[in-house]
Amino acid sequence: MSKKMVDSKMIDYRGQMTLDFSPGYRKGQLTSKLADDTKLKATQCQYVYTAIRNFCNGGTSREIARFGKIPYDVVWRRMHDLVENEYIREGEPRKCTISGRMVKTWWLI
Repeated sequence: MSKKMVDSKMIDYRGQMTLDFSPGYRKGQLTSKLADDTKLKATQCQYVYTAIRNFCNGGTSREIARFGKIPYDVVWRRMHDLVENEYIREGEPRKCTISGRMVKTWWLI
């Protein structure tokens, strides 16, 4: 089966897109690359903001993830965007009810 590169995507001989498992496309880098897509980033920010608003204003990242039913990595990746755009602010650290560690809390502005 022959493959060729077209606009940085792997295309097989039938013209179907295939996944590239080269080191640059491992899990963390692939999700970071996908998160650069504006629509995905905005959607994830909206999910995180809604979880904070509805379930745990003043919660830790892990609490927000659990109560909002959002993957933890999505939550902590979007916190900076929400702070940068002044939707939330960083609060005083406290002991997380899930991890048991002293961690930052997040509050709506």
